[in-house]
Amino acid sequence: MIRPFLFLALAVAAQAVALAGPRAAMAADAGANASAWVTTPQTQVRLIAAENGIAKDGTVHLGLQFKLKDGWKIYWRRPGDAGFPPRLEWAESENFASADFAWPAPLRFQVLGFQTMGYTKEVVFPITAKVVDPKQPLKAHVRLDYLTCDEVCIPYFAQLSLDVAPGGNQSTEHAGLIQSFADRVPGDGVGAGLTIDKIETSGIFRKLDASARIGSVRVHVTSTEPFTHPDIFIEGPDLTFFGAPEVRFSEAGKRATLNVPVTIEEDATLDAAGVRLTLVDGTRSVERSLTVEPGVMPVAPAGGPKLSYIVILALAALGGFILNLMPCVLPVLSLKILGVVSRGGHPAPRIRASFLVSAAGILASFLAIAAALIALKQTGAEIGWGIQFQNPWFVGALAAITLLFAANLIGLFSIPLPQWLGSLGGRGTPEQGPTLAGDFASGAFATLLATPCSAPFLGTAIGFALAGEPRDIIAVFAAMGLGMALPYLLLAAVPQIAGALPRPGAWMVWLRKVLGLGLAATAVWLITIVAAQVGPDDPVTYDARDARHAAKSADYWTPFDPLSIAELVADGKTVFVDITADWCITCQVNKTVVLDRAPVKALLDGKTIVAMRGDWTRPDPTIAAYLQSFGRYAIPFNAIYGPAAPEGIALSELLSTAEVTAALKRASGGSLAATKAP
Repeated sequence: MIRPFLFLALAVAAQAVALAGPRAAMAADAGANASAWVTTPQTQVRLIAAENGIAKDGTVHLGLQFKLKDGWKIYWRRPGDAGFPPRLEWAESENFASADFAWPAPLRFQVLGFQTMGYTKEVVFPITAKVVDPKQPLKAHVRLDYLTCDEVCIPYFAQLSLDVAPGGNQSTEHAGLIQSFADRVPGDGVGAGLTIDKIETSGIFRKLDASARIGSVRVHVTSTEPFTHPDIFIEGPDLTFFGAPEVRFSEAGKRATLNVPVTIEEDATLDAAGVRLTLVDGTRSVERSLTVEPGVMPVAPAGGPKLSYIVILALAALGGFILNLMPCVLPVLSLKILGVVSRGGHPAPRIRASFLVSAAGILASFLAIAAALIALKQTGAEIGWGIQFQNPWFVGALAAITLLFAANLIGLFSIPLPQWLGSLGGRGTPEQGPTLAGDFASGAFATLLATPCSAPFLGTAIGFALAGEPRDIIAVFAAMGLGMALPYLLLAAVPQIAGALPRPGAWMVWLRKVLGLGLAATAVWLITIVAAQVGPDDPVTYDARDARHAAKSADYWTPFDPLSIAELVADGKTVFVDITADWCITCQVNKTVVLDRAPVKALLDGKTIVAMRGDWTRPDPTIAAYLQSFGRYAIPFNAIYGPAAPEGIALSELLSTAEVTAALKRASGGSLAATKAP
């Protein structure tokens, strides 16, 4: 875990340098109600007094005033990933009892993925000091340690001195400035019209590495007037690190839910932890201490028929076979067709061996995927069917390979590829056809290109496997592999089917070009997935922790928010959930054939249903937990909630208009008149 150690290292190093670091130079313009300015190339700092004397109760209102050059900042009491806040030591002061140091609401700074909180330009920290004897003067002699940063960080220490006489309680020229920053110190929120209602966990924290986990908390807040740009700063237990929130508004912008990413050390916990929250919205702010509540994820009913192991394996095999018929396997079919044609006219034993080796490639690939999922599950990582497509490096590499094969099929290479690689793209020697190595590789490649799809029956089988023991994963994925390899095994059993095809000839040149164009289209599709996963500003800085579940396409889709489903249903609303991803072709088919066409589109767009869409193109622990609550580990996934189905109705992988409309009617209790949530 890098962040905690980086934070500690920077903090310790900065403090060590501060002890022997440069001392700020003192100017000579001290007034009766202020210390002399202490000046550095980056900052000016002094103590100022709001009144010209000590109150009868022994109170003195002071301010620590900073002025900073453009680009430079100092830190809040919780600095973030690095830095340390200003610190005052009063040990050398005379007639001094105590001091209450107040912190105006901070700003958030983000650089290279690291976040800090602090202040720029000018800030005054209000200080309420108490003296021992109100009839004696206060002689404040303060040592100040602080860190100022821009592209580099410089620690400074300075000595500040200010005398305040007893009696006389007139406001000074500094009173207005101190009060203006005192107004920025977060309070109970009554005057600001802000309320922090509660904080709850998202329900799951996934393992980030050997020592840390990552997840999120949700903070629910309200305002008497619409929010503008709310931000939340959370101070929690040691070794917990909170990021910048994602904000979802409701009730015309007067309510908001802030989803805050959290990184937490393995030996720390947020369960029932006490935290201090500071909500800032423009010039308004509020502070409140709360206990973290457990978030509630919608959970599928535990009942239902229990399937036998044999039935599960049969479903896995059937689902694997149906993968051959899914729309995402166009490039797979291209490879199969070309492989069949290239074998035309060859002896039956040669054809049989070729198809058996291709089937072995498919089966070996499924077993390799099973082994990888077992290893990931043992580490506590997210697991699921097709999750490798969440990694842009994997997708980019697959796109490059697919494009290479497409160019090979079309005949663009002047230098031949290695024979096994060329045969994977449909080339081999005219006399012998593709090599056995190429046959095996073509089966493995077909499996990789099929994994973005979830065929009917696969969801049940995969859910059973990934929720079970390693032996269950191996058995189910082996059955899936056998199912997908079934066409190859059939051709191996009856090689006369391939042997009856025409021998290779000039006509195959045109066929190669047609199939090559199909693979080129697949490569373009893969490139669009990478573009969706990695923005133009960070093509090589992809972070798997950057979880997103934003609504896309039509305006009536709202961001996926599982913790709000129960509340919406309690209000009598019907909720349609669509979990999708750019790399899931079956998801795109569902959208094109059902969700984006009448009558389903008319229902979703008719303000009678809350339509939520979760995007799993990138890893998202909230979506992973939601799928697992239904025993699912693959997408597409759709569920419908309503007054008559508060636990949710899970739909088939391949949607139909009739199934969706019937489930909507059932969940709503026979009526689709619910009002759309704001």
